[in-house]
Amino acid sequence: MSVDERVLTRKGYEQLERELNKLEKITLPEIAERLTDLKSEVESEQEDPELFELLNRKDYVDDRISNIKRILATAIIQDQDPDPDRATAGDRIVVFDMQYKEEVVFDLLDSAEIVHGRQGISTDSPVGSALLGKKIGDVVVVNVPDGVARYKILRFEQID
Repeated sequence: MSVDERVLTRKGYEQLERELNKLEKITLPEIAERLTDLKSEVESEQEDPELFELLNRKDYVDDRISNIKRILATAIIQDQDPDPDRATAGDRIVVFDMQYKEEVVFDLLDSAEIVHGRQGISTDSPVGSALLGKKIGDVVVVNVPDGVARYKILRFEQID
């Protein structure tokens, strides 16, 4: 897997496709229409805060579209778990937090899916990367902001 490749669930891939479609077919045309209206009303672009904000919004949307296209172009869609005995992106991992003596559930997802409003833990995060490749029964020790966390992997489940 290259640095640019992302392992996405089918659901995450489809959410990114929907966002891209909305940005290209609805959001950008709305911005373009409002820009046309504003430019005809405004004498100086530098002095109009609404125009300045709209231009910034257009830049943000253009950047987001480029980012989504790059992610989708290099995405590997993981429909089936390549190794059901090991934690991989797209797994729901149930662990026992050894400090707090309770079960915790992590949906292990690529960061591209998490910024998309899905709940989960990024495979790029310290806990997420520590869980990757581990098996049921393994104890994972990882540095977290509050100190050191110890999790025992109890089981893997499918993410809904």
